[in-house]
Amino acid sequence: MGASIRIGVIALGRLSPGWINIPSVHVGNFSAISSNRGVNSLGGSSFIILDGFSFFVKTKTCGLSQRNYTVQLATVYKKQFQSVGSEVPGGNLNLQLKCQDGIDVHATLTDATDTSNQSPVLSLDKTSTVRGVGLKIYKDDSPEALRFGPDSSVKGNINQWQFSTYRGEMNPAVSLNINYIRAGEIQTGTVQAISTITFSYQ
Repeated sequence: MGASIRIGVIALGRLSPGWINIPSVHVGNFSAISSNRGVNSLGGSSFIILDGFSFFVKTKTCGLSQRNYTVQLATVYKKQFQSVGSEVPGGNLNLQLKCQDGIDVHATLTDATDTSNQSPVLSLDKTSTVRGVGLKIYKDDSPEALRFGPDSSVKGNINQWQFSTYRGEMNPAVSLNINYIRAGEIQTGTVQAISTITFSYQ
């Protein structure tokens, strides 16, 4: 009489990159059973032991051509903002990633001045002298501005959006269009704001 048992290890969640050590573990017993004399009548039970082993997790990633980007916003004039909520184009930033195969890329924009901000209006930093103006960021030709969320790569992060067009796209790219928006009574001055972008590889 012979028997073979195959044991596999599966991941129940996202694995962090690096070495993972699986210790030796007793996973069960094997017993011979006679159909007419009862359990163990053909000789005791055997332990099933999974020997310890290690494996290395290497995550697939994407890369950008540079770490930081500066967008020189256009000069605009108070008279261009007809009423509260009106918008004027300010600038554009094109982002392209170089990815390994099989990745579905999502992204989250975070307001660096107010990290709790979940609105579509980017806060101006303390060096800005303008008043009554904010910034909104649009992806490609979308009529809806992107909303800001926490700086996290977790799947399903608040206000996370899809960056790649499809899973496995090797060079996904988006155009981020930046608009000024009138938020109140305008006092002219300079504008400066900082947003970060966090990628999630799914």
